[in-house]
Amino acid sequence: MPEVDMNGYIALRYRQPADKYIRVGGEVHFREYLFKVGAAGVSLAWIIPSDVPEVLKIMGGCCNSQAPLFHYANAEDVRIWTGRPRPGE
Repeated sequence: MPEVDMNGYIALRYRQPADKYIRVGGEVHFREYLFKVGAAGVSLAWIIPSDVPEVLKIMGGCCNSQAPLFHYANAEDVRIWTGRPRPGE
């Protein structure tokens, strides 16, 4: 299950522990997102649901290898990214 915030945005994680800027949509009507590194090197952004399929299609890599750059963040990713302690800590 993807993590959803109180505004209905969906948490996606960048596969590298680095900040990553992306732009989705057309030339005129587009949205920009910044995947920001939080605690423990987790790079995450909250994405408008209608943009999620486009973000998940973004591929990258090197050495003639392509793989998805983004995937759904899970509850643990969000907890780490926000710096919240584990339950019971």
